[in-house]
Amino acid sequence: MAIRPIRLPQDIAGLINVTLHAFQYPDHPEWSLQDDEAQAIVEQLRSLRFFWPVLALAQGGIIPALSDLFRGFIAEEDGVPIGCVFLIRQGGGQRREVANVAVLPEYRRRGIARQLVETTIAFAKKRGATSLALDVIAGNLPAITLYTSLGFTRVMDSLTFSHPQDTPVSAPPLPAGYSLADTAITEWRPRYDLARRITPAEVTALNPVTEDEFRVTSAERIALSAFAPLSGDRQRQLVVRSPDGAVVAMVRYIARTRPGGIVYGWPMLDPAHADLAPVLAQTVRHTLRQQSPGRRLELIVLDWQQALVGEAQTEGFTLLIRSSKMLKTL
Repeated sequence: MAIRPIRLPQDIAGLINVTLHAFQYPDHPEWSLQDDEAQAIVEQLRSLRFFWPVLALAQGGIIPALSDLFRGFIAEEDGVPIGCVFLIRQGGGQRREVANVAVLPEYRRRGIARQLVETTIAFAKKRGATSLALDVIAGNLPAITLYTSLGFTRVMDSLTFSHPQDTPVSAPPLPAGYSLADTAITEWRPRYDLARRITPAEVTALNPVTEDEFRVTSAERIALSAFAPLSGDRQRQLVVRSPDGAVVAMVRYIARTRPGGIVYGWPMLDPAHADLAPVLAQTVRHTLRQQSPGRRLELIVLDWQQALVGEAQTEGFTLLIRSSKMLKTL
């Protein structure tokens, strides 16, 4: 068994095969990739076929700003991919996100996932990263045990809710004096300002809210403009302001510009304005149903956002999974 850097575009078929087969859990079907999720992942990975020349130039030093936007490693045996891991740059700082740690079921319990993550940690250190983040299903004890042994610490949980979007919903009016804007995802400061103001102290003690984590870099702007049309994803955000102009709620979302796939929303709400939870939940449903009709909606809500958790259940969402964010300082 050997581990090597991902090579594009020749590794795309192998990455698709590993991802689709690794994220199936017969004992926990609620954890498994759904058909619409799998379709979106396949489309995203296939779109790398067209985006890889930009990444190749970046990693060759021609476009330094893009050089660490996307990296990864493949585990292979006899030349066949059996596992993979992605390393993605987060915002403008030195944090990286470890994603898509996957090993084919028949090759598990051989320490391959550990070797993939250890290789990724060493590479991130070499590239000057100061911390790593990852998300893991809260009930996946083998994965949590692995990450804990490698120095990752749980900092907070999120809940993923699902809605079939099979019935129309109207966007309710905001209270008098409040405003709603649908803006570009590159306008990052409202997300940062809101998160900095409302994140509980017990969370920030472990995971400080920093500007670098939210800032959209020039590299990310280039990637968004080039990659989004290829992948069929459209990233935007809804921003709600109070009468005094303060940002009190927002939803980052991904709509689909092509048939099939799934749509996503990540809401944040100032607890002091908890009465806006019904408006926010219905507005995001209305927005995504208009932009991407016929798709299932997954809403990812931080567990300390109790008003939004309660409203998701009221709106008919089904709780799929609880995930934990884990961090490691390098």
